[in-house]
Amino acid sequence: MNWNHLAEYINKMPLDKRLTDATVVCLDSGEIIPLIDLVPEWPDEAAKEESPDIFDPMGFEIVEGVLDYDHPFMTIAF
Repeated sequence: MNWNHLAEYINKMPLDKRLTDATVVCLDSGEIIPLIDLVPEWPDEAAKEESPDIFDPMGFEIVEGVLDYDHPFMTIAF
């Protein structure tokens, strides 16, 4: 699924459903985990140095080297 497909699914949902919490279901474990953020673009290095308390918890240090730079991603409360 790409971001356009995801947007199409979301836009087809009734408004009351779009206002509910976004969650991820882990089928193997039976856990339901809430999404906490959508990161559409990464901050530049200067912004991360200026406000490390804002950017460090979002997981940029974890995804750097795994995803291409500026690849959008969602974070979960895990």
